[in-house]
Amino acid sequence: MEYSNRLEGLGQAIPNTTFIAHLTTTLPETFKNIVDIILHQQAGEQTLAKVLSTLVECEQSEETPHSANQSKH
Repeated sequence: MEYSNRLEGLGQAIPNTTFIAHLTTTLPETFKNIVDIILHQQAGEQTLAKVLSTLVECEQSEETPHSANQSKH
């Protein structure tokens, strides 16, 4: 996101669709299920903000059980 913002300021912005495509194809395998869900959404629903928030929510929900298990040990 930082690189997208930098390029936008230079007049060389990356289109959101290109950024989303790059992001979803370079994520680790652990994100496969959520990427499948994102890619099956209608194009109008694939806003950069929505994709990023979905990924963050997914990542946070994955971390929560792990941190709970670690605190028990």
